[in-house]
Amino acid sequence: MVTPLGPSGSPLADSRVQVGNLGKNTFRGPGFNSQNVTLIKRIQLKERTALQFRAEFFDIFNHRNFGNPVSNMSSPSFGQNTSDPGGRQILLSGRIQF
Repeated sequence: MVTPLGPSGSPLADSRVQVGNLGKNTFRGPGFNSQNVTLIKRIQLKERTALQFRAEFFDIFNHRNFGNPVSNMSSPSFGQNTSDPGGRQILLSGRIQF
């Protein structure tokens, strides 16, 4: 086997001939867990007019969902989860239907 070289004559990043015995596609990220809830209250004002209140809760239990681990082997944080897409979000809205 030959290690590919760059223009400067040094080996290309992450081009090691053999790194270990880990199989293909065995480097997996964490699972994703998010529960969403929507509450709606509709109040009839007149025969053809209504008022609707809506509350939407995204990730209601505030479960931490990390991104995939860093897969760049030359990074000092290789294999670590460094990203967090955020936590609970609440959206409140109201609208008039006619």
